[in-house]
Amino acid sequence: MYRSGYQGFGPMLTPAIKNLLIANGAIFILMFLGPLGEFIYYSFVLVPNNVIFNFEIWRVVTYMFLHGGIFHIFFNMFVLWMFGSELERMWGTKEFYRFYFISGIIAGFVILMANFGNNTQTLGASG
Repeated sequence: MYRSGYQGFGPMLTPAIKNLLIANGAIFILMFLGPLGEFIYYSFVLVPNNVIFNFEIWRVVTYMFLHGGIFHIFFNMFVLWMFGSELERMWGTKEFYRFYFISGIIAGFVILMANFGNNTQTLGASG
């Protein structure tokens, strides 16, 4: 499945990491397309009041794919590549996806609890 003896800079690009990099990159580009970008941002960013009072529960997942600027996405994706590739190689693709999404969702719920009753907006894959 993976090449053995890889000697390049950093970890090799694994399947889940590749897919997550593409998804995050594509959504980041879409966020700069005028009204579509505004729709994506305001529909998918994590806002505690929207989740709690309007039952917009999808935001606990979708906020992980939004980023606030070029440095934000660059460093989030760099860390994902550096550490995630190694974890995926050890655990396998399915287990890594499970870890990635469960970690992000738990982080989203922690953000909800810490910001209950306000409109603080949270985005990014740091969770």
